[in-house]
Amino acid sequence: MSYKLFGRPLTERDFASPEAREEVFAVLNYTASGKRFEAEAKRLQAQMQAFGTVGDFETTIHEVIRKYQALPIFDTGYEQIFDMIDATQSNDDGFTIYDIEDGLSFGKVPIGKKALIYQMSGSKAEVSYDAYGAGLGWHRTMIEDRKFWQLENNAKTFINKANYTKAGSFYALIEAVGVGQNVTWQTHPDGVSSGTATYLSGRDAATLNAAAEKIFTAVKDKGYGVNFQTPLKVACPYQLIGRLNRAIGLLNQGFSGSPNQVSYIFQLVPTMLFSAATSYYVCLPKNKLVGGNRKELEIFPQWDPSTYSDVGWGWMRFGGAVGDQEQIVRCAIS
Repeated sequence: MSYKLFGRPLTERDFASPEAREEVFAVLNYTASGKRFEAEAKRLQAQMQAFGTVGDFETTIHEVIRKYQALPIFDTGYEQIFDMIDATQSNDDGFTIYDIEDGLSFGKVPIGKKALIYQMSGSKAEVSYDAYGAGLGWHRTMIEDRKFWQLENNAKTFINKANYTKAGSFYALIEAVGVGQNVTWQTHPDGVSSGTATYLSGRDAATLNAAAEKIFTAVKDKGYGVNFQTPLKVACPYQLIGRLNRAIGLLNQGFSGSPNQVSYIFQLVPTMLFSAATSYYVCLPKNKLVGGNRKELEIFPQWDPSTYSDVGWGWMRFGGAVGDQEQIVRCAIS
């Protein structure tokens, strides 16, 4: 395979030249920004949301997941749930959420590590844009020995870990909601027994209905400007995509002979970043679910002669918080 940079083969580059190394890291920064991959990531995420049968899931979705996971911007589904503030052109060091009901925020965490979640409450809370950083080192012999595929793999891994840290921090906020926001696996509204064709989907549909009712009842007097037709996001482990799509399809049709005919609007947000596949989360998006980007991942190059390595230092700044836990309900699947 021939690896090129700005139209010229990498083999023609003199990597002892600071200019050549800066060009390499310029490409890394372009990749880290996600511009090359944003459309492809959205297309693959749409494919993940569309799987509705066990057969489709088993034979096809794993290929999609592998491709999706390989993209440097592999999971931005949380942006459908959190009201994301673009502060990249501002001088702000954070943002404020007013009238905290029962909130959560994550603390600073190194790239590749899990987020630590903190409780917060009161009339307002300040959420800071913390800096997250890590280093990527390329030993010069990798270039001298023309092992360009290793360079590419290292770069993808580094950028994926950075985006994992960011996305994982927001999904950790969702997972951290208190037990008071739990909804049990509801009984089938038609009373059918286990083993029948609609047993699982019927109980899941009833559970989705119960979660929606819990959210709308809790927030109806909070001035959020919502009603029972406001779309709710269902953040779920990717293993539950087919199962929940079948439940949502059943819910939209209504249950034959069932007194519960309310049809809420649900939209799946599948992810691979939840810690377990034993529950999913129905979310009223935006309002007091807030996040912000102060600085996208940027990579700064440095030549380290002591280790004979080209080192890239990656830094990004972001913050996030759940200002009202009643906007999120954890749903059981058994």
